[in-house]
Amino acid sequence: MIDLVSSKLKQEHFHDPVLGSLYERTKQWITKGQDVNHAFIKGIMRNDEVLLSLGGSELYDRIETEYVGDSQIEFYANIIIDYYKRRQLVEFASDLISKAQKPAEFEIDELIAEHEASLTNMQVSSVEASQVFAGDLVLQLAKDLRAKKQIGINTGIQDLDAVIGSLNAGHLWIVGGRPAM
Repeated sequence: MIDLVSSKLKQEHFHDPVLGSLYERTKQWITKGQDVNHAFIKGIMRNDEVLLSLGGSELYDRIETEYVGDSQIEFYANIIIDYYKRRQLVEFASDLISKAQKPAEFEIDELIAEHEASLTNMQVSSVEASQVFAGDLVLQLAKDLRAKKQIGINTGIQDLDAVIGSLNAGHLWIVGGRPAM
């Protein structure tokens, strides 16, 4: 599943450096053929000196309780990237405001040209195409369901939950039926 996001999600996208480091190390372990699962990550986070010094044990407990399933990896990767871009934009705007308030130090036309180029670079670097096949997502969802992982909110209607699994954030479900005769 990490193949879906590894080309676009980078370590620097994470606001929390511990999570960024864990993500990068996880990619390296997978590349080396390591079977990265909950037990492996738990062992690393509870025994690695660097991760422990940064709160690794508590972080693992939080990650374990908030795990939503492999089928949601791309969804959350996009959220991480979105927030990274927002942080970049805030830094960009702060820099522009700071320099614009110092007319003696910065020529306005040069300031506009410099920031226009920076903004264009920010926009160009964010345009990426990714292709995900529906069949792959359905297979992963089925795998998650077989493993009885909670990947959303149950409706409370057992027959409906058996068909759709659960409700997920960011999805619109429309349920319809014919009236009884």
